[in-house]
Amino acid sequence: DKRTLKVLLFEMRRFHGVVLLSVAAYKPYDSVVHSLSPLLLAATKMVLEFTLPDRHGRARLWERLLPPRCPLASRLDFDALADASRDMSATQIANCLYQAAAAVALPSDEADAERA
Repeated sequence: DKRTLKVLLFEMRRFHGVVLLSVAAYKPYDSVVHSLSPLLLAATKMVLEFTLPDRHGRARLWERLLPPRCPLASRLDFDALADASRDMSATQIANCLYQAAAAVALPSDEADAERA
């Protein structure tokens, strides 16, 4: 929306620090850059592309994002998790761990029915 863009550009000019804008996109880099407003692109000093982590990076993410006191941590195969999470971003891997922790910590309707 044009009004939002105007406010953003105004605040960027007014702010004396560093402004970081992040776009989550699964399109090729060039198509994302070209879809930005020319005014916003002109106000941008640098555009960086963050690629998806490679196999080694994904294995390290799985290992480092897992809470240290997780009871099953020693039994997990982080290389297998890296293979299974091909084309996943760091955020997606973190979300998998968050959802798994929630599934373990929060009782499901099925588990409640079995206890009744």
